Amino acid sequence: MTVTAIIVGAGQGLRFDSNSQIQKQFLKLGGESLILKTLHPFLTSKQISSCVLVVSKSAVDSVKKELALLSSEKKIHVIPGGNRRQDSVRLGVEAAEEADVIVVHDAVRPFINREWISQVIERCGDHDGAIVALPVSDTLKKVVDGKISETVNREDIWQAQTPQAFRRDLLLNVYDTVDWENVHVTDEAQLFEIVGNTVAIIPGSSENIKITTQDDWQKAEIILEQRHG
Repeated sequence: MTVTAIIVGAGQGLRFDSNSQIQKQFLKLGGESLILKTLHPFLTSKQISSCVLVVSKSAVDSVKKELALLSSEKKIHVIPGGNRRQDSVRLGVEAAEEADVIVVHDAVRPFINREWISQVIERCGDHDGAIVALPVSDTLKKVVDGKISETVNREDIWQAQTPQAFRRDLLLNVYDTVDWENVHVTDEAQLFEIVGNTVAIIPGSSENIKITTQDDWQKAEIILEQRHG
């Protein structure tokens, strides 16, 4: 079975710092660009055959130069992304022509481990896909017009994370099935939900943060300090 990892980092990161000239996925965390720090577990995973980095068109050349300094036997493709995250993932899936299974991961989730990669891939053996997720612990409120309308039962509520793995043939079939231009999803598991495919859950970690805001960046620095000193 051939598995390709798609690292999605084509977003503009406006919620992080709208005035920054550098997209957050290329900022240095622990002396290394965030996107490369995220990439390393996939390069060292025995189950991953190749990687596709999906970045903004303006960043393609600079990322290729940075990758040239890495020592890796795996093929790493760098391609420009689309207007939406789902478009960027689709471009990555289409570029991974030899893959049987696709593993999608956010470029701004640097604290991934190889165990999650292995688990989501293995669960694709008896499910259409699998994702890492975290059970919600906070009390959840539904709000309408600035007022609480109800308390949501959190017992069966999970917070989706990445990595997420899917059989490539099924993912391509979903792309052809849905009204692509008018469907808007925040992850590929949602696409599978729409067409009724089964997606398994792998328990994640609160450290598997997605760096979206300045507060997230500070949390990432704390996690890095705790891990490496």
